[in-house]
Amino acid sequence: MKVNNVKIILIFAILVVIILLASYQCYNTDISYNLITQDIKNHPNFNYTIGPLPYYNKKYYKAEIQRFYNFVDILNKIKKTHYNHNNRYLQNKISIKLDFFKQNDILNFDDLKKYVEYANNYDIMVGISSMKRDDRYDELNTYLKLLRLGYKNIFITLATYHSDIDERVATVLNEGGVVRLVKGWYKDGDVKNWNEVTFNYLRNAKKLVESGTFHILATHDFDILLELYKQYMDKMDNIEIIFFKFSLNFVQKKLKEFPYKIKNKSLYKPYGKICLSFFYSLKNMAIGRTIKRRYL
Repeated sequence: MKVNNVKIILIFAILVVIILLASYQCYNTDISYNLITQDIKNHPNFNYTIGPLPYYNKKYYKAEIQRFYNFVDILNKIKKTHYNHNNRYLQNKISIKLDFFKQNDILNFDDLKKYVEYANNYDIMVGISSMKRDDRYDELNTYLKLLRLGYKNIFITLATYHSDIDERVATVLNEGGVVRLVKGWYKDGDVKNWNEVTFNYLRNAKKLVESGTFHILATHDFDILLELYKQYMDKMDNIEIIFFKFSLNFVQKKLKEFPYKIKNKSLYKPYGKICLSFFYSLKNMAIGRTIKRRYL
């Protein structure tokens, strides 16, 4: 009986520790200047893009928006060079979701514009993307509106698991914008065949390279990268290749085997409310597809 009681107490104590650690991760939300500077020192051959994790508290809209300003301030302190329109790769970047700037489900464009202006003052690029299908109309139109106002420190994330990807890429290219091309992370894509998603990616990546201007390819698909480098060689020097920080071991292994030098490499690292964002992601991400792609 005493042994069973000890086991129960031990299990209870372990659960309490786990809950406390999870709570710490949930509410320890501030990006640390020392943390990210150490990351950059540890990986001097990569540039950096940071992204707030998807969970945030809409009740405290102004406080959450202030966190994004803090991100700019930190990146400004550690930027590697002054802004150069001919080398946007050297700019650090922040990727945000339009949903962050919504009040009562309505996009506050003025707040977003002020944020982009603030980042522009410090030569930081801001990426605009949507998490939900309902935001996709606002995503493109908001980006084009900012672009037509003269902001050059912005890029738009476009996912190839949407069937209108060719049309959207063409629109942005015609406007002289910058695309960050991804395959897609959430559940909102209407193209379900992943081979078709990959073909969409390769086809549109070629359009971006052929434009001769700066764009960003977010991918861990080294088969795609190999085909692009074989075909375009030095033209790829206009392109930034960005990888998830949490896949760095896989990426470094692949880079050692890769027959071409990738000149412009970046790491994407999310920050924020870790455990709450995990549960949010479980709801909105295609978990089964992600596991199949990465591990099976």
